[in-house]
Amino acid sequence: MRKRSIWAFDIGTSSVKSLEVLPGGKVLGEAHFPHNLRFLKEGFVEADPREWERSLKECAKALFQKSRSFPEALIIGGQGPTLVILDEKKVPLGNAISWMDRRAFKEADSLSKESGRFIDSSFYMPKALWVLSSPDFKNKVRFFLPCPEYLILRLTGKMFSGIPQAGFSEIIWDRNLMSRFGVPHDFWPEFVPCGTVVGVVTPEGSAEFEIPEGTPVILGLPDFIESWLGTGTIKPGIVCDRGGTSQGINLCIPKKVEIDGLITLPHFIEGFWNISGLISTTGKSLEKVKNLLGMESRPYEDIIKSTLDSPPGSKGLIFIPHLAGERSPFWRPFTRGAIFGLGLNHRPEDILRSVLEGCGFAIRQIIEIFERNSLAVNEVRSTGKQAQSKEWTQIKADITGKPFLLPEVRESEPLGGAVLGAVSLGWYSKIEEAVENMVKIEQVVKPNLRNFELYSQFFEIYKSLLEETQGFFGAINDLKNKFMEEESAYRKTNQNEFHL
Repeated sequence: MRKRSIWAFDIGTSSVKSLEVLPGGKVLGEAHFPHNLRFLKEGFVEADPREWERSLKECAKALFQKSRSFPEALIIGGQGPTLVILDEKKVPLGNAISWMDRRAFKEADSLSKESGRFIDSSFYMPKALWVLSSPDFKNKVRFFLPCPEYLILRLTGKMFSGIPQAGFSEIIWDRNLMSRFGVPHDFWPEFVPCGTVVGVVTPEGSAEFEIPEGTPVILGLPDFIESWLGTGTIKPGIVCDRGGTSQGINLCIPKKVEIDGLITLPHFIEGFWNISGLISTTGKSLEKVKNLLGMESRPYEDIIKSTLDSPPGSKGLIFIPHLAGERSPFWRPFTRGAIFGLGLNHRPEDILRSVLEGCGFAIRQIIEIFERNSLAVNEVRSTGKQAQSKEWTQIKADITGKPFLLPEVRESEPLGGAVLGAVSLGWYSKIEEAVENMVKIEQVVKPNLRNFELYSQFFEIYKSLLEETQGFFGAINDLKNKFMEEESAYRKTNQNEFHL
């Protein structure tokens, strides 16, 4: 039995999140199921596509168990730029390369020089060049796909690449540029507008995912655009703070403005633009420090509430949250995290609070760049796992001095997918109408101005620390690489001597 609802899936970095949504935005059911990242040698981060398949199947089963019915259609969007590598039979050649992966920095530099525009090592094209130059993949690779589109392939047997607006093609996959590096045009699938019904669940897809054969499948959006729609960030002056493993700070603006270190792309709403800053390891920083403190089993809610026992400023601690390199605004791959000011008086709750504050300072740095370039920031709409915490949201508001609005549905990525799906199915005539009917604000968190004044002083120190430590990060990286090379040579020599 099917009802007039949409199942919206967001394939996230660490889990699949899903909602069953009715017209009007009511959430009938929700489910999420985790999957793993593999942190290999320095800069290498991978994910197993089979785990995404398992997570999607488990979410679908959970949604069905809650409503005992199937939806009018599915929509699938999610993480990027995570690259899936396929052979001639469209089967994955091992793990996908995560968006967090930084191995392709040499390829990114070559592409940037050839194109005359900045291309980061996290993007699809540098990763593809790295794969094609690797002996492990030589003569085996036939196709590349984004993560959500891979799952659509598994469901429908059809292969496409979603494009939100025409202006996104250069950043996703520039066929002419890649051909200059010897990559055939058909290694990347045809671009299709996001929101298109691209197929239906096949008999094979039905057997694997336990979703009825013939269910329409809609090509969804990248997760950061899902979050714009799911929070209602569709008017100039509104920022979407998308906080999970990483952070995306996206500002809707009325006309195109380009700023060094930030990314400007067309908004999904015709006529507007989006300018964004990206921070790689905010939520990941909290997870890492939590585990280092031996608190792996403690729920995040308890961890964050414990930080209330530490005062604003964390008793003089400042945390730099760039554990896997700094992205916006400086794009420095060798930057790493740091805890500055650690003393004998500090307790675990002080260290944990400094992590929350460090993430807030990184957010403020991007907002400061917006405003320095005469871009108005009137409010911030927060979403994702971080938005589940009133305490963390209050810290962000106090650090930035901006009101933070919390939507009723905090998982804005699948809700944003449902908004797009509602228009695709004809529930609403346009995105603005769907947002008005489906997205609702539950709470406004206002900044504490006394805390804002204190944090403003800490923020200046944070920025100075970040600048003054850059040379040390590079030097440490060089020393580490030199030591590892010497150690490898030493072990090889000693092994040979032993065998002789």
